[in-house]
Amino acid sequence: MKAKDIIINNCTMAIFDRELPNVCSTKMHLTEEEDITKYLLSQAAKYYGDINAKTSYYTEEDFLGKRLPELKGNFDDFVAYVSDMLYEKMMDRGDVNAGTGIFLAAIIEDQEYFIFFKLDYQSEFISCLDESGHPYWIRNNKILPGASRKLTDYFYINLNERKVWLSDSQRGDEEGENFFASIILKTKTERSQKVLLDEVNKTVLETIDECYDTEEDATLKAQKVMEFKSVMAENATKKGNIHLKEVQETVFADNEKAATVCHEKAQERNIEEKPVYISPKLEKKITRKQKLVTDTGIEILVPVEMLTDESMFEYHQGADGKISILIKDIGHLENR
Repeated sequence: MKAKDIIINNCTMAIFDRELPNVCSTKMHLTEEEDITKYLLSQAAKYYGDINAKTSYYTEEDFLGKRLPELKGNFDDFVAYVSDMLYEKMMDRGDVNAGTGIFLAAIIEDQEYFIFFKLDYQSEFISCLDESGHPYWIRNNKILPGASRKLTDYFYINLNERKVWLSDSQRGDEEGENFFASIILKTKTERSQKVLLDEVNKTVLETIDECYDTEEDATLKAQKVMEFKSVMAENATKKGNIHLKEVQETVFADNEKAATVCHEKAQERNIEEKPVYISPKLEKKITRKQKLVTDTGIEILVPVEMLTDESMFEYHQGADGKISILIKDIGHLENR
């Protein structure tokens, strides 16, 4: 997602500060050339489809499904609701930091969104001059984070698809629950794409470790890992999702025991039933070049689609049990 592809229709800034008797907010009229417009667009693009975000869907029977129609999709009313709830909780709790909130009504990929970013205050020194022109430092406790700082709290609500994704912050009334999900939006979240994909990786790689680590053929384990990486990349590119059951049936088609072990591990982690949606950001991560590292420190970067291509690579095990890798059909070498 690029910042230039996002259209901001409404923007409201709100200050959440324990020193103030209530929330102070103002509507902002943005122009394309303003630095704040560029900053907001860059942040909206940065966290759109974030692989670390928790996701949720709401129905007409859920809190959001009932609350948003009551607000009639009205952006100002939604801002007022979230602002009042957040200020109230900030005054009651010690784990909600003061800061500035940015509310956006935006169009992204032809979908309507309500977006919220919370910029927690930072404490930094600033340089000043006294009446005599002498420089000195003073600490300012209300510095906003720069564009490179990771935001602690944000959420996107897709009004068309009734989908929500939120920053993976671990505050809440229940252990491990997201503060904005449980208290403000009152929705239950699912694990993030990254967490689910990590669980899939752990499940398959643990199975390969247990079922293919044999003294007779040390290359088999390495080949299975590469086959798994290739299958993951192919599914991510062609289908836009990864279903562990399909990966399991492909990678462990030659080993019934491994398929059973993988199934049992998947059930323990509760990851077998639903496919993992692969966003463009996550697809880039899965399909990037894979690094092969030998125990002697040699590193080889290989395009993932070539990992199991026997016309390009051969793996051999010597009588001493050590593995050799043959790279075929090299036209020339470059020193980079």
